[in-house]
Amino acid sequence: MRFKTGLIHPPHTIRRARRMMVMARHLDKLGSPPETGFAWHDQVEKQVGGPDKWGMLLNDQLGDCVIADDLHFLMVCLANGSGPFRMPSDGDAEALYERIAGYVPGDPSTDYGTDPSVNLHYMMQTGVLGQTYEAGATIDAENANNMMWGCHIFGGLRFCINCPDIADDMYDRGIWDYNGEPYRIEGGHDIRAVSYDTVDGEPLWEIVTWGRRIKMTASFWKEFGTSAEADLASDIITAQGTAPTGLDINAMIADLQAIQ
Repeated sequence: MRFKTGLIHPPHTIRRARRMMVMARHLDKLGSPPETGFAWHDQVEKQVGGPDKWGMLLNDQLGDCVIADDLHFLMVCLANGSGPFRMPSDGDAEALYERIAGYVPGDPSTDYGTDPSVNLHYMMQTGVLGQTYEAGATIDAENANNMMWGCHIFGGLRFCINCPDIADDMYDRGIWDYNGEPYRIEGGHDIRAVSYDTVDGEPLWEIVTWGRRIKMTASFWKEFGTSAEADLASDIITAQGTAPTGLDINAMIADLQAIQ
């Protein structure tokens, strides 16, 4: 493949399971999500010049996809709420990869990827370029309604997938789809969902990976998706007012922090 993967799938733990249950308890009561999610990418792309200008952030050279996702989410937060906007650099990506995953520049033996659960702890405690997360939780990967709500409310979602080799060519076509083709898994990969539409009752996701925004179908997710992770930063939720009536975002964050 032309690009790198680099996700270390997070381990199943009691705390992670409890956080998923807390998230489900808060989202289940909201009912059906909007048919079209909030377009978190719009303001970013106005700043950077289009859907193909998100920045590779070294993910064509290093297995730093989790770090690239952190910085793409930072762009979402700055463009949609906390501001002022800035474009993260490759140097920002490399430095964050060093701090979180222990990467040593120039030593490929240390380029082994990142566990999102380790990443979440760092982002809650330290953050990057002034942005921290107040909490984080897994959303049931088979609950499309809750994933759509999460994407709509929280500034997008962190999607963890087993990345197939066929994703490379499909990337050029602008859509990841799956119709039974043979494939080989290249490794775990972290991408950022930034919105969705609903087609025949299924979400058609807008995702950011390898520096650009493309689409991903529900069939691709069902074949290759492993987990959906919500990173919670209340300033962006408050700024855009995406939390619907009936969702107490402060109570949700407090419940998650109690487990964290």
